[in-house]
Amino acid sequence: MKDFCKKKISELYDLIIGVHPFNTIVSYNWIYVRNIVKWFKLYDELFKEKIIIDYGAGNAPYFSIIEKNIKEYYALDFYDNPLKENKLTKIPLNSDGSIPQILNAKANVIISNQVIVEVENHNLYFKEINKISNIGTKLFLTTPFIQTLGLNDKFRVSPFYINGHLNRIGYQITDYKTAGYLFSGMALSFNMCLVLKNKYDFKFGKFEYSIVNSIVFAPIIGLINITATLLDRLVPFYRTPSNFLIIAEKISNEPLDNIIENYDKKV
Repeated sequence: MKDFCKKKISELYDLIIGVHPFNTIVSYNWIYVRNIVKWFKLYDELFKEKIIIDYGAGNAPYFSIIEKNIKEYYALDFYDNPLKENKLTKIPLNSDGSIPQILNAKANVIISNQVIVEVENHNLYFKEINKISNIGTKLFLTTPFIQTLGLNDKFRVSPFYINGHLNRIGYQITDYKTAGYLFSGMALSFNMCLVLKNKYDFKFGKFEYSIVNSIVFAPIIGLINITATLLDRLVPFYRTPSNFLIIAEKISNEPLDNIIENYDKKV
C-alpha cells in the first residue's frame, strides 16, 4: 500500500510539475529551465549536422531538444562506463576532470550547461575546452549567477570573468542573453524554501526535496513565478542576471590580446 501511494504521488507530481527540463509554470525551477529550453530551441541552427561535446553533461536532459538534426553527441561526465545510445555517446571524464584524448580537436559545438559553478579549477576547465576545439568551434555556455543551486555549486562567475578566460584560449563572445534578473533570482530562492526541506548536512552534503510540498505549494509557486517574470520586465537590473547564456567562437590558436598587440605593432 505504501509503495502504491508513493507511485501515485510521483505520477501526480509529473502531471502537475512536469518532467525536467519541461517543467510547468508551477515548478520551483521553471523560472530557470524554461529559458534554457528556449535557448536550445532558439539556437537550433547552431547544432545542425554538428559534432556536439557536452562537457559536464550529467544525464544530458536537453539532448532531446536538439537530437533530431545533429551528427554526433558526446556526453562527458563521471560515468562508470562508456555508453552508446543512438546519436548519444556517454564517455567518462578522467579522474581529475580532464577530457580523454580521443576527443581532442573533435568538437564543432561545445555545450557547458550549468557546469562552470561546480568546477574547482577554471584554468583546467578552459584548457580542456580549448583541447577539444578547432578554429570555428562554437561554445554554448550557461550558468546561474545569483543563488546556490546544488551540492557541488561552489562559485559565482560573471560574464566578464568568463570572457577573460575565453580570450586567453582564442575565443570571442558572439552573443549574450540573460534569463531574468534580481526578481527571478529571488523567486527561485523563495521557491526553493518551499520545496526543499530545511536541513543540510555539511559532512555528507544532502539536500532533502519534498515532492508533497511541491504539489501542495504549486499554486503559490506559480504565482511567484509570474510575478517575478513581470517585475523583471518592468525593472530589469542588468548587472544581476539570474542566469545567463554565452555563445562564443574560437577564432584563433593564440590569446586574443596577443592578436591585438601584434596588430598594433604592425600598424
